[in-house]
Amino acid sequence: MVLNPNDGSNPEIPQGIVFKRMDVEGKNPIVTVDYTHLFDLERGTNIRNEDDVKVHTIEHFLSALSVSGITDIFVEITGNELPILDGSSIKFIEKFQEAGFKELETEIEPVVLTEPIIFSDEKAGKYVIGLPL
Repeated sequence: MVLNPNDGSNPEIPQGIVFKRMDVEGKNPIVTVDYTHLFDLERGTNIRNEDDVKVHTIEHFLSALSVSGITDIFVEITGNELPILDGSSIKFIEKFQEAGFKELETEIEPVVLTEPIIFSDEKAGKYVIGLPL
């Protein structure tokens, strides 16, 4: 797994959190983090692109990015799953801190909830609620 800045300098790489599957040939190897790319969320957070190229178990990595304030990164991986490390986000955070951070020159538009959003799994009895401030 190789982490690279995603500062918009490469027009072939979209802004945001972007994975490139280095082991994929003959298909688009780029998978972006977008809620429309989510699938099979029973045992982890998984995304795929229009060519069904998949990246599995990204939840701890995404948590580490969020805690660290990282909004744009280009990640090269071989295989369809990120390293599990110690099962938490801390090892990712430590690597980010070792590497350092680069400020983007453009502003990031925040996502602002204007009404409550509820995600539920009635069968499992699980709920997540997002409320506007």
